[in-house]
This record gives sequence, C-alpha cells and structure tokens, in this order.
Amino acid sequence: MKFIHIGDLHLGKWICGHSMIAMQKEVLFELLTMMDQQDIRLLLIAGDVYDRLVPPIEAVELFDDFLTAAIRQYHIRVLMISGNHDSDERLNFASQLLKPEGLYIASKLQENWETCLLEDEYGDIEFHLLPYIKPSQVKALYPEVKVKTYQEALAQVISQHPLEPKRRHVLITHQFVAGGQQVQTSESETILSVGGSEVVDVHLFDNYDYVALGHLHAPQAVSRQEVRYCGSLLRYSFDEVKQNKTVCKVEMKEKGDTVIEQIPLHPTLTMQKYSGYFAEFIDETKNIIENKQDYIAFELLDDSLIANAMERLRMLYPNAMQLTYKQLLKEYDGKKTVANLQVEKQDDFTLFKAFYQTIRDHELDDEKATIIANTLEKAKEIK
Repeated sequence: MKFIHIGDLHLGKWICGHSMIAMQKEVLFELLTMMDQQDIRLLLIAGDVYDRLVPPIEAVELFDDFLTAAIRQYHIRVLMISGNHDSDERLNFASQLLKPEGLYIASKLQENWETCLLEDEYGDIEFHLLPYIKPSQVKALYPEVKVKTYQEALAQVISQHPLEPKRRHVLITHQFVAGGQQVQTSESETILSVGGSEVVDVHLFDNYDYVALGHLHAPQAVSRQEVRYCGSLLRYSFDEVKQNKTVCKVEMKEKGDTVIEQIPLHPTLTMQKYSGYFAEFIDETKNIIENKQDYIAFELLDDSLIANAMERLRMLYPNAMQLTYKQLLKEYDGKKTVANLQVEKQDDFTLFKAFYQTIRDHELDDEKATIIANTLEKAKEIK
C-alpha cells in the first residue's frame, strides 16, 4: 500500500505582513496532481492544518476546496488529526458525516481512538489517529493516573491501546518526539511547554511500523527511518531557507518492509536569505538574486546604516521581508565588554570609543570620532 504523509500546512499564515495563501494553494494542488499521476489514493495529514485557532476565511475556503478535490475528483481517502495550532471543535465539525465520504478526522482525545482498517495484498493495515494531546487532557480522561509531563501522558494513552500483532500499524500523531540524536527545530514552530517537558521518547512508538509525525518543520527521521517528521510544506522562517521541503511517500509491503521516498514540491516563490553589500543588491547588472519575486531577507555587510534601505530594495524586490546589518548585530564577547573598563573613572568619549570597539571589532575612525566628540559637547551644554 502506498500513501503520502504531510503535516504542518499552517494555512492562513502571514509572515512579515505577507500572506502565504497563494503559495499554499499552489503546493496543495500540485500534491494532488502528483498523487494522481502516481496512483496514490491515501493521504495522511499530521496536524497543524491551520496556523491559528480561528483561521481566516480564505484559509478555510482553501482547505475546503482541497479536500473536495482530493475526495471527489481524485478519489483520495484522507486521514487527518489536529495539531497544537488547530481548534479541536472547528476541525471536528461534521466528522461523522464526512467519514463515509472518505475523510477521517481525529481532533479530540478519547478513550477509543479513531482508526481506519485497510487491506492490501499483504494483509491488514490499521491506521491509528492520535491528535495532539496535553497532560491536562489525559488527566481528565484518566483521573486515577498521575500525569505531569507529555511523556507520562502519551505513555498512558498508548498503554490503553493494544495492537493486533499480526497487522501492520501506522500511527498519525502530533508531538515533539526525540530519540538518540538531536532533532532539528525551526523558529516558526511554537514551543509546547516550558523547560522541555513537551518532549516524548521515540521508543514509545516501537510497536508501530510507521509513525507519521507532525509539529517540527524540518523533514527528518527520529531514531529510525519509519518514525518521521515530513516537515512543513513551505519554508515559514528564514532559518529554514536551506531546508528542501518535501512530502513523504511511503510504500508498505509485508511487515518490516517499508520504503520511504521524499518528494519535493515546486512552489513558484519561496523564502530566501542573502548576505552582501547594499550596492551589490541594487546593481541590476550583477544578478545576485535569481528570483526577484521571492520572499527575501537581506543581511547587509555595510558598516553603517543606509538611508531608506528597505524602501529602495523593495523597488527591485517587491517581497523583501527583512533587513538586518550583520556588523551592527554582533553579540557581545563575555571576555570583552565595556564593563572591563573602570567605568566610573572614564569620560564619556572614552566609554563610547570602547563601546564602539566592542560592537564593531574595529576602532572609531577620525571622522566619526570628531562627530561623536562634538555631539557629546553639545549634550553637556544642554544639561
């Protein structure tokens, strides 16, 4: 049996004042075309369908169009859970009515999980839909059990759900799962709790043949290839610009024989980050940037502020999102700070020179020194 695993759609997301809805629509319908061409009729969505609990109208309409096309036009069965960004009640609407149409939705924790039993030439495959859960929800369902952490909560829930040993089992869930290696996180993800208590041990899933995870936006396996984050469909922060976004194509044969392929999607626009000098970026003859319509973060290497820099860049790059100056954002070296001077014994100009040296890693030149000295003198006169 073949299926596609996706998650973290974050429909309705805005980044730096720009809506991602057009890009989201583009990749979702590219996905349906690809599935149809490869005759794949099962889609798993591992949570965070929407970017916020009350999604904008255009996000709801897009998802409605997508599901309608998937089920009615392409005859794709969809198994979907909620993530920490989703509203359980909204996502669960009409779920029982839609199940006969081929849409299975699990958005609320309940004692009897939502499951879907399918069959192929190798026998039965049982799909288990476990939405994003919090310890408080598990305590409410099992009041006699002491549950404080996400690990304890998930362990309790899984222990109450025995598996038929002869079947192949696929779990769809949305949690922060870690194993022997460090997992890759992104700025666009929401921290589920304080102090790392949201992390759950990957070995809770040892009895499942494939685990379709949602929450982390970088595509990656956890501990073994069959426990996998598909990642978000698009780049949603500038620390993701080096990530190649993909969807997971999974082919399950007999038990223990699972083949996984990461298939890229091809949005017209994407998020990119470029580092260089302002003059290079506004010089159109240099062609530094391949697609000027991309959503771009500029990291300028200039050692002084450029007047109206963002406005001037947007004349060439209309979707410019972010502008930083690398030289102005250098972090303090703990061994080299103004505090190492005897501050109370220094005059204002000496202190400023030391501060400048610390931040910029070079001394104040004569021209700037004159400007600062004159400014400080004028400040004294005002006092």
